[in-house]
This record gives sequence, C-alpha cells and structure tokens, in this order.
Amino acid sequence: RREEEEPPPTPEPSDVAATAGALAPGQSWVVLPPVGPGGGSVVVLLQNPGVRPAEVEVTPLGVDGPGEAATVTVRARTTARIDLPQPAAALVRARSGSVVASAAALGHRSYAVAAGVPLG
Repeated sequence: RREEEEPPPTPEPSDVAATAGALAPGQSWVVLPPVGPGGGSVVVLLQNPGVRPAEVEVTPLGVDGPGEAATVTVRARTTARIDLPQPAAALVRARSGSVVASAAALGHRSYAVAAGVPLG
C-alpha cells in the first residue's frame, strides 16, 4: 500500500494587513506614527466626508516636543496629505468642519497605516 503525501498548505496572500476606519469624523485627533524612528517618511492623511471644506491644523509631536503646525484646507469629500519631516505623532485639530485622520508610511514594496484616535 502506497501512502500519498498531503499537498502543501495554501500560501498566505502577500498582503494580509487590514485597518479599521473611524466611526465618524471629528474635530480633534491624535495620530501615532505607523513606523518607529528611522522607519521612513510618514504622511498624515485627512479625509473630509462632509459637504463643506474643513480648515485643519496639524502639529507634529516629535521627540523634541511639538513642531511647527501646518494649516490645510481639506475640500469637501476629498482627502489631503501632509508630509511629516520625520516619523512622529501628530495632533490634528479642525478649526472648521470635521475630518477623519490617519497616518501612513509608504515604501517601494511595503506600507504601514495607523488609524487616528479621536479626542474628546
């Protein structure tokens, strides 16, 4: 009697990452960096699902304390990108309107994403 070898297991898909979105837009967020120091460039992503523009202030929170804030207007139903000078957390405050905040680190063959945490 000849024993048959079991077939090898099915390989995992090459991208098994998943992220959960926010339940609702908000006016204040903290976004943690998706990579550690030296892990590459990080961008903050601001999505405005509303029907009016949102004016948003983004302050990097690095190891040396808060950096210089950048202000951006996020048009209705669009996403804006803010490049951070280094992997850092960011404080996001909408002066008008509301947004959903997250961060991403984009490499040539990989990426990492961190969902923002609403404040208040």
